[in-house]
Amino acid sequence: MSTSIKVREKDKKEFSRLQSELTLRFGEKITQQELFSRIIELVEDSKESFLNVCILPLSEEEIEEIRGLQSDWSVVTSEKEIDKIYEENAKLYRLYLNSSYQRTGNRLYRQF
Repeated sequence: MSTSIKVREKDKKEFSRLQSELTLRFGEKITQQELFSRIIELVEDSKESFLNVCILPLSEEEIEEIRGLQSDWSVVTSEKEIDKIYEENAKLYRLYLNSSYQRTGNRLYRQF
């Protein structure tokens, strides 16, 4: 059974980018249907976390409340320091992804 859904152009590009990244990582093409099914499975596996995430836009009051939490610690951080921190975290994230997921057949499975 095939059903069409309307998808924002931005989301379509991100979905295609993810599909390409997975194809490069595992050396074989994953179809959009397989990718969509796997995303749904991942959401099902962590449904509570997913449902607890606020996906609605914030109201002006909520934005102001968040801004009220900000404070100036009088610490100056250079762009180089930010880049270094970003790169270190990106490397750790890639290591995590490479070690915690494996491909079996046409599906991706998380290793526990």
